[in-house]
Amino acid sequence: MGGEAAGKPAGAAHLEIRSILSNRDRLPYVQMEAESEGQKVKLQFTPDDAREQAMHILRTADAAESDHFVMTFLAENAHLNDAQLAGVLHEFRKYREAREFHPQPSSVLKT
Repeated sequence: MGGEAAGKPAGAAHLEIRSILSNRDRLPYVQMEAESEGQKVKLQFTPDDAREQAMHILRTADAAESDHFVMTFLAENAHLNDAQLAGVLHEFRKYREAREFHPQPSSVLKT
């Protein structure tokens, strides 16, 4: 698999998620630490904002799989070339975007 381990592509980010109780305000938060290519980022979310972000991740994962499914289908059955596939993918994403519900982004606390 050329640089892939356990199904992850080379350079894939590592993400740790944990619950915390703030010493500052005694409120619950979800802390996320991401690391990719030696760069680390730490974020804190309220539990409600963390749930919202989780739903966004799930919707985006579904979109990635549907993009792959449609493009594979068209490449194998309609025999479109890469330029044609790129155009169809662009239009498909615009079509999906116009039909999705998009709540306002939540606040993110960087630590």
